[in-house]
Amino acid sequence: MDIEAWLSELKRAWSSHDIDALLSLFAEDVEYWETPHKQLMSFEDIRSEWQGVTSQKDIQITTTVYASIDDKHTIIWDLQYVDPGNVKRVWSGTYLITLNNNGLCIYFHHTGEKL
Repeated sequence: MDIEAWLSELKRAWSSHDIDALLSLFAEDVEYWETPHKQLMSFEDIRSEWQGVTSQKDIQITTTVYASIDDKHTIIWDLQYVDPGNVKRVWSGTYLITLNNNGLCIYFHHTGEKL
């Protein structure tokens, strides 16, 4: 799977609240950073982190592949959604992603900021 296909599946799974499909994009031994200082240490930690998207409505995600070298990719992303209190939330940030030969993410580093 190339990075564009991987991102497309990420957006589809996120928008449909399909946590299992989201997790299927990651290798079991992925090095996963939710923020520059918060590393998730297990697959269950990653599952717990992603459970938060199930309360998001009207999700709109855009991604731009900023740079790619071999299996390493820098992605710029923008996110809008409506939270459970019906407040529109807007975020923007970057992903650093490394995919293995099977198209699974083995390194994921997320940075983002609420706008």
